[in-house]
Amino acid sequence: MKTKVWQVIWGLKDGGAEVLAREYARLVNKQSFDTTIVTMYPFENTANYLRAKEAQIKVVSIFKKRNTVTRAVRVLFGKWYVPIVLKRMIKNDGPDVIHFNSPMAYCFTPLKKQLSGINLLYTCHSEVNKHFYDKEKKAVDELIRDNNLRLIALHEDMKKELNSFFSTEDTVVIRNGVELTRFRDKLSDRNITRKNINIAQNAYIIGHIGRFSKEKNHEFLLQVFKEIASRKQNAHLLLVGNGELKDQIVQRIEQMQIKDRVTILSHRTDIPELLHAMDVMVFPSFFEGLSVTLVEAQAAGLRCVISDTINPANYLSENTIPVSLEKDAAIWAEIALDSTVKNMDYGNIDDYDMNKEIRKLESLYYGKTDE
Repeated sequence: MKTKVWQVIWGLKDGGAEVLAREYARLVNKQSFDTTIVTMYPFENTANYLRAKEAQIKVVSIFKKRNTVTRAVRVLFGKWYVPIVLKRMIKNDGPDVIHFNSPMAYCFTPLKKQLSGINLLYTCHSEVNKHFYDKEKKAVDELIRDNNLRLIALHEDMKKELNSFFSTEDTVVIRNGVELTRFRDKLSDRNITRKNINIAQNAYIIGHIGRFSKEKNHEFLLQVFKEIASRKQNAHLLLVGNGELKDQIVQRIEQMQIKDRVTILSHRTDIPELLHAMDVMVFPSFFEGLSVTLVEAQAAGLRCVISDTINPANYLSENTIPVSLEKDAAIWAEIALDSTVKNMDYGNIDDYDMNKEIRKLESLYYGKTDE
């Protein structure tokens, strides 16, 4: 009999945690595991949702629609309504494993009786103190104490932080790997990709992939690009993503009078091809857990200029250069354009092969306690 696994995440939006939840569901051994992605809301127009459906992964949502009415119901009555729906879903589906990938543990604490005997796991996808706000930390503390929930970190430093934060000792590391060959292999000519997205073949493309959200620091990215553009006439900025600040960034691009030199794409399923079309990635995030995007970019051989606030576990190539956010945009631009600048302290990209990491995850799903 197959082991039934729930991958729990707020929604299959276009983000790193969502990519991993989808890949966990897609790459586990189908003969041994039956996986369902459980979300709060459906996000049916995103690349992650489309790829999940292409892989014939079952996706179910607590709320069948995402609109003003359902959001109001969640805010006003979610404390009672959501556990009722989850209780019915657990009874009907009978999951053996519930794997949390976003702050939703608080939805399950009223169901401790129903969770008895279910293997509970929780992956932290961001900086620990940013990910676990008060309500979620309290819920995770309770589930560790009463239901033996086990924490999963993306790297060794995060493991230490999680053990300290929750006063536990059994956090396990499962790296947020990728299918390396999918990003190493050039699936199409970069000039064809550029033509398809209406960017000149002779353009020098500065790329960024990520949500339009505060932590991604798009405002500074635009400043860096303007400095690059002042030095390189064929510079073009390619932004791939969606998010709550997208309209604000579009407005800022217009104010900076660089609209004709910026391309914004959303809900893309061709990330490997887009990475191979870029010349350099600029990634000035205020913080990250361990970025799937950076792993993908480095697997594709792309030069990456990133903020030094990002954990060094993200450095997987000599061409991944950390720069302080205290440096001005002009310094960032110079480093982005100078391919002779190298990183002398970096890890092994081959350690991030998802096909290896998924085997470790399967062991946890079977209830094995050793890494």
